[in-house]
Amino acid sequence: MAKITKKDETNVSTNVVNLEEDAGLGTENIKSDELKVPYMKLLQGSSDEIKKGSDKYIPNAEPGDLYIESTGQIFKGDQGIKVICVMYLNTFNEWSTRTAPAETKLPAPIIHTQNIMHLTVKEGTKDILKDDPYRVIENTGNHFCLLLDDDYNEVGHAVITMAISKKKVSDAWNTMIKNQRAPKASGTGTYNPASFAQIYDFESQSEKSKAGELYHNYRVSFDRIIDTTSEKECELYIKAKKLHETFKEMDMTSSNPEGSSVKSLEEKTPF
Repeated sequence: MAKITKKDETNVSTNVVNLEEDAGLGTENIKSDELKVPYMKLLQGSSDEIKKGSDKYIPNAEPGDLYIESTGQIFKGDQGIKVICVMYLNTFNEWSTRTAPAETKLPAPIIHTQNIMHLTVKEGTKDILKDDPYRVIENTGNHFCLLLDDDYNEVGHAVITMAISKKKVSDAWNTMIKNQRAPKASGTGTYNPASFAQIYDFESQSEKSKAGELYHNYRVSFDRIIDTTSEKECELYIKAKKLHETFKEMDMTSSNPEGSSVKSLEEKTPF
């Protein structure tokens, strides 16, 4: 019988593999417009994500949880998460109402960056376009955020949109950001730190509508200013500042192939 010689195994030294040095390689040609925007969603009792049998069902998801569809991340609303708001933008989002005829429904909202609320009429809590009862405009606050865990480690980033009842939370959050003060290094006076130097606790809470229906809303409270004596937090600040520049270049406006009812109204009612 011929003698079988065992093949020598080639051992690869782990010293030649450094994942950090190769960070980002292979993604050089992926442009920002080829990525899904990581919108955060506040799950409600009517959300598909908590309904068994739905193709969007998430096991153990509950009303009040914070969910980012593009990354699959979910955070328990009662435990919350820490966030740094690196940029804010106010938009006016044009949606089709639920009762809109199927053939006229927008597949996605049309996002306007110019205030067009003067082109609407109030119907209950909704702002409906004057010439189209099936189109609603929502005054929306968009918070572009870096997400942190309880130990201040980065766990991702998200765009948190707030409209209708959530817009009040958005306005209150902006007020906190604008009013934060820190002492100047000179020892005389104070200054308003950049939004991306401020850390906030972000969670959800249950509220009741005027009709007595239970729903979940966001709750935001100030945690503290970035600790500039911590190397880890200085790196967080630099990352947040870079995200600020990235989001500034993002075009939030959008259009729809069928056009917008706002267009004809704008021609009649110039800004």
